[in-house]
Amino acid sequence: MKDRKPNRLKSYDYNRRGYYYVTICTQDKAKSFGKIINEKMELSKIGNIANKIWFTIPEYHKNIKLDTFIIMPDHIHCIIILENSAIKTNRSKMILSKTIHAFKSAITRDIRENLNNNYFAWEKSFYDHIIRDDMILNRIRKYILDNPSNWND
Repeated sequence: MKDRKPNRLKSYDYNRRGYYYVTICTQDKAKSFGKIINEKMELSKIGNIANKIWFTIPEYHKNIKLDTFIIMPDHIHCIIILENSAIKTNRSKMILSKTIHAFKSAITRDIRENLNNNYFAWEKSFYDHIIRDDMILNRIRKYILDNPSNWND
């Protein structure tokens, strides 16, 4: 298997309470989630599945709260808040990674079962940014919400 650059910071405890900006992409940038029409995202059936499953995350992950979120044609931007973690540092139990993995798996399973679509796929892993202050948090929230109107730029 090809060596991949790890996306997570080696020295950071991803079980740590905080705000995380996450981007999850479809494989090969496939525009599976819908399209931008008049600077608004119009969700496809796959996009609607992703949207529905996003709001179920706190039901399965008690230490997770949801913040700003947008589905774009080929990716999802979101801010996830990790609260009250009782887990000690253990990279094999990183709550953020486990949450994103479960989210992606639930969407893929629903697409395969309900749309009979075996072609949908995700890019491996995801991108994250640890949000360390309110100024950056507000800037990222604005970026997420403005993403559809900036799609053609």
